[in-house]
Amino acid sequence: MKVKKVSKQSKVSNKGLLHSVLKLVGLLIPLVLMYCIFIVKLPSEVSYSSVWATISSLSLSQNILLLLSGLLTIVVYGWTSATVLPGLSLRKGTQSAVSGQLTSVILPTPVDLAIRFNMYKSYGFSVDKSAVAVAVAGIARYFTVVAIPLLGLLAMVLSGNATENYVLWLVGGSVVFIFALWLMHLILSSKKSAKRVGLILQGIYNGLLKVIRRKSDKDIVGMTVDFGSRTKDVAVSHFKSISISNIAWGLASYVVLLLAVRFCGIDSSIMSASYVLLITGCMLLLNAFPITPGGIGVTESILLAFIPFPNAQVQAAFLSALFVYRVYTWLLPMPVGAIAYMTWRRQNKMVIK
Repeated sequence: MKVKKVSKQSKVSNKGLLHSVLKLVGLLIPLVLMYCIFIVKLPSEVSYSSVWATISSLSLSQNILLLLSGLLTIVVYGWTSATVLPGLSLRKGTQSAVSGQLTSVILPTPVDLAIRFNMYKSYGFSVDKSAVAVAVAGIARYFTVVAIPLLGLLAMVLSGNATENYVLWLVGGSVVFIFALWLMHLILSSKKSAKRVGLILQGIYNGLLKVIRRKSDKDIVGMTVDFGSRTKDVAVSHFKSISISNIAWGLASYVVLLLAVRFCGIDSSIMSASYVLLITGCMLLLNAFPITPGGIGVTESILLAFIPFPNAQVQAAFLSALFVYRVYTWLLPMPVGAIAYMTWRRQNKMVIK
């Protein structure tokens, strides 16, 4: 009996050690990547001195305009939060959204969702409504980061600036997007149709696990049916406002990048407004993959690798614009989020564990 007890304790301690090691590795990998990108890769392609000279040459009025557009993205982001939780005010929606935006940068993903969930509960909403709001917001965000690049491609086609490849990407992307919307419609329509979708997803999930020789331990069918049943009322009844607010958030981000690109000296003859919209959509899509906090560094490297620049000066100006964009959409929400979060803590006197 003693031997069994010791063995059980050693297994628990080994699991704890493995969890700690994996957590440490998870923290180190983004830091190493950012070091490789900003200290090794980017300086070999673009002169930081040129980038800094461009950024420091921005006038006070230009920075004020960028600041106002950055604040607009925060407010619109708050609107997206309010639409998924009927009855939530724009002020509280913004407070919870920007707090979540802050914590998603400095804390692992589940923690920022837990904080937003607790904020919703503190506003007087039930556990179920709060959970549904977090889930619907997450799904809507992923649909948005696909919709914005498609809008960019459509704008390129309508403005006559699209090549054949752009048209093919627009057609292929639209088919995938419409198919995803149709699947979501089935999930929300009825338990029977949700079960059919769940069976398809379960088959895909099991197939992927079989490749790496692991057995399925999740009931994807049950999770799909449960998701459809719980989110149907909000997702269907408020589909229009959820869609409009999220697209508005994407377009607000586009305004910031467009201003940054123009203020850094890249005119419409080099990058048209429709092309900048496409780039914005690609940025939002790349940022959705949390390889580094907010995709910082990784997104910039991919864009610099794939965008054809006429010369090194334009490339440096574009990197300057990306840095300016980050200041007003990534750094700005941090102090605003910190103030919003501390205000909420003081008002509710809650300690989130």
